Amino acid sequence: MPGANITILEELTVPGGAFDGNGDTEKGFIARGGREMGQHFECFWDIMQDIPALEMPAPYSVLDEFRITNENDPNVNNCRIINKCGHKRDAYHMGLNKKGQMAIVKLLLAKESDTYYKSIEDWFDDDFLNSTFYTLWKTMFAFEQWQSLTELKRYMHRFLQYLPGFSDLSCLRFSKYNQYDSFVVPLVRWLTDQGVNFQYESLVYDVDLEITAHRKIARGILWRDKEGGEHRIDMTPKDLVFVTNGSLTECTGYGDMDHPAPYHKEIEAGWELWRNLVKRSPVFGRPDVFCADPDKTVWQSISFNFIGADHPFLRKIKELTGNDPLSGRTVTGGIITAEDSSWCLSLTMNRQPQFHGQPKDWGVAWAYGLYPFAKGDIVKKSMLECTGEELLREYCYHFGLLDQFDQIKANTKVRIATMPYVTAFFMPRDRGTVPRSSPTAV
Repeated sequence: MPGANITILEELTVPGGAFDGNGDTEKGFIARGGREMGQHFECFWDIMQDIPALEMPAPYSVLDEFRITNENDPNVNNCRIINKCGHKRDAYHMGLNKKGQMAIVKLLLAKESDTYYKSIEDWFDDDFLNSTFYTLWKTMFAFEQWQSLTELKRYMHRFLQYLPGFSDLSCLRFSKYNQYDSFVVPLVRWLTDQGVNFQYESLVYDVDLEITAHRKIARGILWRDKEGGEHRIDMTPKDLVFVTNGSLTECTGYGDMDHPAPYHKEIEAGWELWRNLVKRSPVFGRPDVFCADPDKTVWQSISFNFIGADHPFLRKIKELTGNDPLSGRTVTGGIITAEDSSWCLSLTMNRQPQFHGQPKDWGVAWAYGLYPFAKGDIVKKSMLECTGEELLREYCYHFGLLDQFDQIKANTKVRIATMPYVTAFFMPRDRGTVPRSSPTAV
């Protein structure tokens, strides 16, 4: 199909969705999240092997660039867990008793239908949920114990081959820069060169369907511009419509050093499209299973911008990992988790610089907490109530840097993102909640 025949409608002002990353030296740099990638992301790599590399010359591809980066600088995490205010502890002993081991085996062997609408804590006991294995698992994949046993089972099957590198995350691969610059920028550049049209600030809220006993035909795409004006794009019988149903980063609220990030739990925005499709036909699934209770799917991510090569936090990261944060090579090699944090805090710093335009003496770290409604151990507020300064203070406490807080605060910029639906896909469910890729009788 000629590129000029393809139009992508995007709600945001930039492409990429959750593959984001931006900022400047005035406000600081931010990424809402990142994907922990491995050798067997087959569908993604199949795309990227045909996209020209971001920095390397032709004929190198994005996949080549990614592979060479990781071959020359293999990933390893020398400090996966800390406790007691910044003390590193062993993460190689899983702490699973026989009952916990047997529960994993039974889950792997169970029929998926036996897990429908069950939570993780329905299957596993407290000994398992307090084990090192589960601490590693839940913080790596962002599972919470009230979430889907079905999805946990699927993840265990999908990532079973990563278990030998589970404790030190040597099973993972990371891009040179943030994933927006490393993947989205070269992909959009290539698509644009092929003539593909990108239309931004366009929220698709419904698809007009002609429904008969045997077919569902898209007759029009209904969308709103940034001022709320409503528009329609008419479809012809030969047009193909691909819909993204739901979004984990929808309704993100942003904060900074002096302001908490708002929690937009009452706004549906990008979820409206899926809800409207279901009104037309039940074959499109049950979106409310995923988006009706954001208190169970929300968490907050933080981008810490540490300024100055002698920054105390950069020195602490070097102490814990043995790696120079500003060397341009692997730093933490994945998240460091403070296991005794009430918020279940984690922090990671990838190769620096992470962003184009980032000064050479800045280190940008990404962090998050699994339990945003719990009271902090030093701040005594929930994460969602905290300013960037308060979040920074809590992290300083758990990394043993509270006595240097004033110096750290003076040389740090903080960006916050509260995402109401970030783990929506982990909500307990059954087979019929998600539509088939090609819905029945389309």
